Amino acid sequence: MSDARQRILSDPEFRIRHSNGMRIALERDPLRCKRAGAKRRGLKRSESASAKTSIALKGRKRPDIAKRMKG
Repeated sequence: MSDARQRILSDPEFRIRHSNGMRIALERDPLRCKRAGAKRRGLKRSESASAKTSIALKGRKRPDIAKRMKG
């Protein structure tokens, strides 16, 4: 299932359709985002999950974010 999901998410056309669908859903129900965040609030991640995320994000270049953060 993980491999199948990775193939789906790597398809740029799917990502565009999915992001457009999510944007439309949030426009219809603005509280949806707050409710989704409230479900995860207070949950603690395990040390192994944090380590995996840290490894995955190290060295990643995000010039768009860096430009916005420089003020």
